Amino acid sequence: RIIVDRHLIEGDGVDVALVIPIIPFTSGNLGNGPQITQQPVSQSVKKGGSVTFTVTVVGDPVLSYQWRHNKVTVVGAVASQLALTNVQLISAGTYDCVISNPFGIVVTNEVNLSVTPK
Repeated sequence: RIIVDRHLIEGDGVDVALVIPIIPFTSGNLGNGPQITQQPVSQSVKKGGSVTFTVTVVGDPVLSYQWRHNKVTVVGAVASQLALTNVQLISAGTYDCVISNPFGIVVTNEVNLSVTPK
């Protein structure tokens, strides 16, 4: 079985599919879906500054991460930390992270990034 979750990214009309295979549970295939143990927190930063969002998750097998800004995928942001440098006013908004493995998907709470002029 395969679960397909489709989202339309606003503005460019691109249809994006998230495809996650479902691995059947057998005696030799035990695992745990991801569980968030520490949520990221909202932050404020001055324009040109740096900020890091972090999520702590447990699960087995290995976890996949994908950070989003205002519900749009942040290209290359595929780790438990999202480090933003030289932050600009356009970086303000909500951030969350989608964490998955073959046994499940979880999404962090949305957190806010406020950017103030220098």
